Amino acid sequence: MNAMAADATTALAPDLWMTLLKSFAVLCLVLGLVLALLFLLRRFALHPGRLGGNSVMKTLAIHHVGPKERVMLMEVMGERILIGVTAQQINYLTTIRNYELGIRNDGSGGRT
Repeated sequence: MNAMAADATTALAPDLWMTLLKSFAVLCLVLGLVLALLFLLRRFALHPGRLGGNSVMKTLAIHHVGPKERVMLMEVMGERILIGVTAQQINYLTTIRNYELGIRNDGSGGRT
């Protein structure tokens, strides 16, 4: 009877390892798919104002000055403003008018 018990445990050991290996492989596959999906959502998600949506505020340009410092050109209710953003505060810098950008105001959007 001991011989039969030994045969049963040795027969189960390789099958157990294969099952654990398959489970680990499926887990890695699912985690990889979730990470890929999160990356794609973050990369291609449409944010309000990003592609000229009908929001009140639009981010037109961002220039990174330092690790946590940037200068942003925003359009708020048709007016373009330049702001400085740090980790602690946001500062209004100036308002930029169309003639300062060299943009015609005839609706064509072309430069002069």
